[in-house]
Amino acid sequence: MRKELLDFLNGITNAVQFEDVVLSRETLTNGYQHLILSTIENNIPLLKGWHNPEKEQNKDHVPKHTGGKKPYIMLITGEIENLRKQGVPNLEELIGFLVCLGNSIEWNTGRLINKRSKKALKYKDIQKLFSGGRKKLDRILRELKEHDLLFGTEEGYFISTRIIKKGKTKKEGR
Repeated sequence: MRKELLDFLNGITNAVQFEDVVLSRETLTNGYQHLILSTIENNIPLLKGWHNPEKEQNKDHVPKHTGGKKPYIMLITGEIENLRKQGVPNLEELIGFLVCLGNSIEWNTGRLINKRSKKALKYKDIQKLFSGGRKKLDRILRELKEHDLLFGTEEGYFISTRIIKKGKTKKEGR
């Protein structure tokens, strides 16, 4: 890459000349840059555009909302079929339980959280969400863990992204 172009891209210079055109930049006080591509001969602008360099620093930022749409979770049906082929007992009950926890699933991680406080759900919190008794809840949680659909860690409970996703989840093997 030419040194002049590299200096322009790094913000050292505000203009770079190519064969018959010049790319120039004007930086405003709010950080936005007005980029202009114009001819050398008679300085006629060929292209104009705006660029916000601050926005590029947040490329990994994933919004934690649905843009006005109703919130949703993604259920991976292929994984349900795999579990059915394995002969998992009470599969419908297990999947139904996980779907009912959908409101408590944290975006992008699959962690079960309290919606208001964003703190990880504990056993007693899950017990409050569950309409059945303690023995039935213990059995469901045990079966979910046996089939790697739920993980209990120091950070809290995590729903496996193999089966349910909410937001753009990272591939972590969960």
